[in-house]
Amino acid sequence: MSRKLGAGAMLCAVWLLGVCPGAAFAQINTGTVAGTVKDAQGGVIPGATVTLISEARGTRSAPVVTSGTGDFVFANVAADTYTIEVTLESFKTSQQPGIAVSPGTRVAAGTIVLEVGGATETVVVTGETPRVQASSGERSFSVTTAEVTNLPIATRNFADLINLTPGVVNGNRAGDSASTGGGSNNFMMDGVSTMEPGSNRLMIAVNVESISEVKVLTSSYQAEYGRSSGLQVTAVTKSGTNRFQGSLYDVERDSDWYSNSRTNILNGDPKTTLKQRDWGYSLGGPVGKPGGANKLFFFYAHEFQPRTTGNNVVRFRVPTALERMGDFSQTTDNNGNPFPFIRDPLLSGTCSATSQAACFADGGALGRIPRERLYQTGLNVLDRYPMPNITDVPAGQNYNYQLTRPEQSLTSWQPVVRIDYQPMSSLRGTFKYAAWGQPNDAILGSLPGFNDTQMNDPVVPLWSASLNYTLNATTFLEGTFGRASHRQAGCGLNGNGANFCTAGFPVNPIANRNTSGLSDLPFLFPDANIVDPSYYQYEALREVSPSNFDGTRVLLPPA
Repeated sequence: MSRKLGAGAMLCAVWLLGVCPGAAFAQINTGTVAGTVKDAQGGVIPGATVTLISEARGTRSAPVVTSGTGDFVFANVAADTYTIEVTLESFKTSQQPGIAVSPGTRVAAGTIVLEVGGATETVVVTGETPRVQASSGERSFSVTTAEVTNLPIATRNFADLINLTPGVVNGNRAGDSASTGGGSNNFMMDGVSTMEPGSNRLMIAVNVESISEVKVLTSSYQAEYGRSSGLQVTAVTKSGTNRFQGSLYDVERDSDWYSNSRTNILNGDPKTTLKQRDWGYSLGGPVGKPGGANKLFFFYAHEFQPRTTGNNVVRFRVPTALERMGDFSQTTDNNGNPFPFIRDPLLSGTCSATSQAACFADGGALGRIPRERLYQTGLNVLDRYPMPNITDVPAGQNYNYQLTRPEQSLTSWQPVVRIDYQPMSSLRGTFKYAAWGQPNDAILGSLPGFNDTQMNDPVVPLWSASLNYTLNATTFLEGTFGRASHRQAGCGLNGNGANFCTAGFPVNPIANRNTSGLSDLPFLFPDANIVDPSYYQYEALREVSPSNFDGTRVLLPPA
């Protein structure tokens, strides 16, 4: 099991500020907007009131006042698109829309010009000014909401959007490799790390329908971005707007729509089944009258990913009936040539095609092992494989077992919910929950019925909560707390659909060492059969009589 806590800490309440220890946390989940207010003649204007208005929800930020040099800064801006509104007595109100803020971005809004006039008059600056990262030297790239929604990607996984970034090749920064200290990326979603700490891989990647924006930092990023020397990827989930909006979609891929492969045709094999669907829906909006002065917003998305595979032919070389009795006199190599050369460790010499001095040859049959020399546990190992189903193996054929794997279907799911609440301009809060999971079904192995496996609780939940309170124009408190966890075993769940994992726990009766004649084999480690130590505990046998206590430890149920 793995758990990962999000960046930041629980917010200390204002009335406890005096007793809470001071700490500084990275501003990764919010951005900064800065600019300057001047008059038409280029003179700076101090004392002007500046407010950010969310274009999606209509909520307003806590206002700030320009300094003596006409500058203003919003230091805790949630990722969204805003309109900057500037007001001052004896000047016309100025509005500059289209200010896009990404997580961790320092946006330079430039100069906003106020014109002399009545306060009831409003000047809207509609000319589009390029937004540059002028406050830091980072090299970054943002995939906007429109791009996330409209760009076709095969996997429907937001992590694949990083390949749109200039300088990124196959999911890694160009030139990065393990030998150069690079190639290790860090993924965060809504301020919470989604990295598996054990394998350093992406632990959960939700569908693109629930993603508002993906920001990729390639190099020269600030000190608050740690843990990895590669790409820093931050995703933001969608939030509800002041209007009800939703979607319904269905993306399908089906092997029935394309021809059989050339390899299958040459081998006389049927077409492999591969059916994939990614369908889902989303709905978001205000909790209240659309278009009104709402304070509570919601967004919900749910994607289902049915997958069907199978109908592929597998071929193996399995032990024959004679070999299971220790008789290798009829055994052949992969080219169909006789290979009965089994060396007897009790004899000196060699055992090969040129010299059989040290070969087993019971009863004069080269390659036959005497029955009294057979190791029963070893014979039981051979019996763990199915019997050959091809009796007359032609010369040169290196397999004697063939089957067509049956079709199997699995459906994974990805729910995402987000709640945004702003009761006042100085206080806002957000709660997000996302998950990825699939049924805990047994997965057919390469030899169905013999090496089938099952994953352990294949569900990955992630939740986070953020709270932001503005004390005044220069001071705010912000806290984010979250958790991503899993209890996987076998394969990683990467969000690209149901995982037909064949590396989980064996589930067939033949896999049980106690029922397949292998109970005499010792464990390499005494606790190798413990799946989750939290359910058990080791205790020394202190309360038994000394005659029964040998200093070892035994497995006891929890107290």
